[in-house]
Amino acid sequence: MNQPIEPEDNFEQRIEQIEREIKHIRFTLEHIKLDTGSSRESLDAIERKQSEALKLLRGIGQAQPDHSEKLDTLERGLQVIKHDIEAIHDVFVGDFDRIEKGIESTQGTMNERFDRIEVAMATKDDITRLEGLMMQLLQQKPPES
Repeated sequence: MNQPIEPEDNFEQRIEQIEREIKHIRFTLEHIKLDTGSSRESLDAIERKQSEALKLLRGIGQAQPDHSEKLDTLERGLQVIKHDIEAIHDVFVGDFDRIEKGIESTQGTMNERFDRIEVAMATKDDITRLEGLMMQLLQQKPPES
């Protein structure tokens, strides 16, 4: 504290330096105030978002059992549908086998009939020969008067 008094020209420089330092300090304080204000606003925004996120998480936690129950119900319904489809499939396969056997049996019966018809049916050559024989017979026997 006991500093010697400076000469006046040096004193003027010292005052200018102090004024520059004061301006710099004021500038720094304003930025600190701005930073503090914006930091406070940022912290408030973060707290609001955190609060909203917690509300959402609580809502999800409360909805979880409902969704689990619905999924269980859907799974049971799916099992019933699968069982019904298997039953329908089994009936369809059984009916298909029965129809296939019926067709095979009908086809066998029809083939036998066609074979008998073929044996009993005269061909064109057979008819031509019969015509020839009938003509011969008619020529041999005199007409009756």
